[in-house]
Amino acid sequence: MIKLVLPNIKYKKTYLNAVKEIINKCSKNESIEHYFRISLKELNKNFNTFVKSEIDKHKGKNLKQGYVPSTEVWIIDDNEKYCGRISLRHRLNEALSKHGGHIGYDVIP
Repeated sequence: MIKLVLPNIKYKKTYLNAVKEIINKCSKNESIEHYFRISLKELNKNFNTFVKSEIDKHKGKNLKQGYVPSTEVWIIDDNEKYCGRISLRHRLNEALSKHGGHIGYDVIP
């Protein structure tokens, strides 16, 4: 069984483990920033801020230029392990209507 939850700091350890797994699977032409928009070192150091920014996006608060309100839910398994994410954008802007769309997701390999 899985559950979908809003981002939460209690999943920091399994989230960071997932990021490390993604790094190991990336080709030489890809980077962690491509998937998570933040470096692993910065993510580890500022995880609480990262989670708060995800919650703010859900509320449409403190959005970066070009971002739209979105709800991100994390996929958590029976062992309370982060397994991926689903992101639903509440609306599209011009750029997202050409590339990106309403739905984004990542599933850990």
